[in-house]
Amino acid sequence: MALLDINVQSTSRLQLEPIKKPDGGYLFNGCIPTRVIDVHIGEQEHTKGEFKDMKVPVLQAEFENLKLNPSDPDKFYTHSFKVVGTKQLVTGTSDQYENRKEIDILNDTNDLWKTIKHFLENLYLSPNYRDITKIPKQDITAYFDLPGIDTPEKRIEGYNKFFNYIIKFVNGDGKDIKSQIVDTEGKALPMWIKMLPNYDRDPNRNKKYYTISRFIGQGVFEAMKTEKGLPVGSPKMIKVKPTESLELSIASASNAANAAQASMVTPGIDPAVAKLLGGQ
Repeated sequence: MALLDINVQSTSRLQLEPIKKPDGGYLFNGCIPTRVIDVHIGEQEHTKGEFKDMKVPVLQAEFENLKLNPSDPDKFYTHSFKVVGTKQLVTGTSDQYENRKEIDILNDTNDLWKTIKHFLENLYLSPNYRDITKIPKQDITAYFDLPGIDTPEKRIEGYNKFFNYIIKFVNGDGKDIKSQIVDTEGKALPMWIKMLPNYDRDPNRNKKYYTISRFIGQGVFEAMKTEKGLPVGSPKMIKVKPTESLELSIASASNAANAAQASMVTPGIDPAVAKLLGGQ
């Protein structure tokens, strides 16, 4: 017989999504008010490719919804910054791999760093903010030299060092270095995020849920000012463009439940709350 885990999560978490207005459209230019609740390392177990049968580190930032009403349900999103792959399938095969072009690996590695740096730069409203560009040169040499084409073991080692450095930089050490993901009141740091329907070549998976793009473009994160625990206005730098649709192709049961809950909650916003939101 199996010993039951009494702490097992019995239901799936509601996912973050843009907040619909009762009369159509979206609040906050389609962006989502959140709080950053954690930055940590996760693991991804690969079943194929260069890391077959290995556990690969993933740098993860955890967000929860900044509630406009106390009765709003809890919603969450985990954004993963993943190790850049150096292998690709040999054309016409399903299990043979070859090295990717070094320039493509370098470009993807730079895109990964740009997205992480973009996130770090938007922690600046934290009283404990630290500028990543001001770290010691020896730290850059020791932790920021990400491996390209190499053995899987050395690549995992290099990314583990880099991700752990970022985590300590953000979370502090619990002693002298304080966490950057808290506000002046000691609460989880508010932040705007831009999420769009996921892109997938497979139409059965395309536009089924919301995600943060790994291509930051004009931005996907933005520091948020609040008043009485609510967002002040809308984000200034990030927004959903007219050419970007927020509609999912077929709403999942989770998203349908979220939408139904949002439609019930939004019309009940207190007038004082609506005033603080600036009529958004």
